[in-house]
Amino acid sequence: MSEPIRTCVGCRTRRAQESLLRVMRMGHGALAPAPQGSVGRSAYLCPSRACLDKAVKRGGLHRAFARVGRVTVDGPSLWSAFHESISAQRALYERSSRDPRQHPRYRQLLAFDDAFVSATLASGREA
Repeated sequence: MSEPIRTCVGCRTRRAQESLLRVMRMGHGALAPAPQGSVGRSAYLCPSRACLDKAVKRGGLHRAFARVGRVTVDGPSLWSAFHESISAQRALYERSSRDPRQHPRYRQLLAFDDAFVSATLASGREA
């Protein structure tokens, strides 16, 4: 069985779903990282600050959630929320397993975290 493919709303690149960050609309219209295992309308982003900036500038996030109502997009806050969410998930794996590196999801979280650090260093912004 092949893995699901999704399109980044920023750069429009098609990638494996597990390699993208998932965004959901909260009840009050703000966007936030989707919790693991949550269901509902969502959009996907590459783990890149440039993709998030493109999605905000070009309206990709607004289009993705047009059917469910108005959304509030705050790029820097969403970027920070992603970083905090990934850090919390990593910590959970590290506390609950003898060797978290054996879990594929943990390895993916490490890759996401590396992308956040690289983007932060490249842009000179806070993560």
